[in-house]
Amino acid sequence: MTLQLVPLDVGLHPGVTGAFAIMNFASASTIVYAETLTDGLYVERDEEIDAYRKAFDHLKGFARSPRATTARIRELMP
Repeated sequence: MTLQLVPLDVGLHPGVTGAFAIMNFASASTIVYAETLTDGLYVERDEEIDAYRKAFDHLKGFARSPRATTARIRELMP
């Protein structure tokens, strides 16, 4: 698992539309789970999964590096 924080001052970014998880399985197809206001959504169409992958790649670009994230978490710990 890799943890990366997105600073609040970044403004709008691909993650503001809601949380999602891209799940890759060795024995099955990739599935995206997206949280919505009232429910969850499972996405299985390749075109839609590609859109989530692109959003995730963009989101990583806005985020602090894993090393900077760890340092920031340590700063915030009492």
